[in-house]
Amino acid sequence: MRMRWLVVVLIIVAGWASSHAEAGNFKVVPIKVYFENDQKVQTLTLRNDSESDVTLQFEAVEWAQDATGKDQYEPTKSLFIFPGIVTVKAGGEKQVKLGYQGPPAAAHERTYRLYITELPVQKPGEATLQMAMRLGVPVFVVPKKGKPVIEIERATMVDETLDVQVANVGNRHVYVKTIEVVGADDSDREVFHREASGWYVLPGTHRLFSVPLQKEPCREAKQFRVVVRFANQDIDQVPVSLSGPNQGLPCQMNASNGR
Repeated sequence: MRMRWLVVVLIIVAGWASSHAEAGNFKVVPIKVYFENDQKVQTLTLRNDSESDVTLQFEAVEWAQDATGKDQYEPTKSLFIFPGIVTVKAGGEKQVKLGYQGPPAAAHERTYRLYITELPVQKPGEATLQMAMRLGVPVFVVPKKGKPVIEIERATMVDETLDVQVANVGNRHVYVKTIEVVGADDSDREVFHREASGWYVLPGTHRLFSVPLQKEPCREAKQFRVVVRFANQDIDQVPVSLSGPNQGLPCQMNASNGR
């Protein structure tokens, strides 16, 4: 007797740079959802570019960040979507309504994520490896006034990694695109340049980003500069920077913004 089996691999996709988000066989427009000026309903368009039908399931969660900036999710009834499960025909598209019934964003932006999961389908009689794609769409309920206010709180070397703590003391989120670390010698000549990818910093939180540094390229460096750059899809936030000295040991920088 032939054994039939199904292995499901769950892949979570989070994007920000394009006008649509895609995972596996489906795409979603828009990639981010904003409820502004007391809006209660938004429309999402689901597109299926594959040759087979796809069935999608929705889950809404409230999105927060803990003291270290780690994402935290809790089930929520503030968001609702109709219908809750949809099938999009091959080569077709379908629209769904996303509604907000939570409290208003009076002082701070309220943040959520809508997870869209492609349900795996096993063909009879086949041993199949299915990729269950799960796409997270950020949802923001925006206050009438405000913006993110970004500060680099500190930059500290730990072994061969520079830990950069970024704080958002404003009332709206920001997406950190990259964290760049530049080392310069006594004549201000650049001796190395490293960067790491960023992530969201929600309002009223801070997040620790780590940039790997090797000791050898750092030996000539007398000064370090840390630059945090942002994706400008949401807000025209200029880069923020922090400088500090090499305190006598290769890559042993410790600096803060004085807060």
